[in-house]
Amino acid sequence: MTPQPQVRAVRRSADGIELDLFVPGSLNFFPDHFPRIAILPGVVQIDWAITLGRAHFDVAGEFRGLRAIKFLHPILPETTVTLALSRSPGELAFAYRTPERAYSSGRALFGGQA
Repeated sequence: MTPQPQVRAVRRSADGIELDLFVPGSLNFFPDHFPRIAILPGVVQIDWAITLGRAHFDVAGEFRGLRAIKFLHPILPETTVTLALSRSPGELAFAYRTPERAYSSGRALFGGQA
């Protein structure tokens, strides 16, 4: 399991949930991801979205794949980002952003038996 970010705030709405996440520079994958600049790996962003989505929603079924994955800007250590999550049948949509920019987004697909 990937080390988790620090959840600083949680806001629920009719459309889903938003979590303010602080990404500490002490996480163990930063020193090795890229030699010249530490960035949050995309696979970690996806893992966090799925893990936090399952913690806050009834996400049934096995993971089946990803759709519409976009990495627009790198997330750097010591950054606070908002993770927006929404659920529809068989799907968990996620987006990492700040008021200034969109970082990444996509959809995780689920199906079959849990």
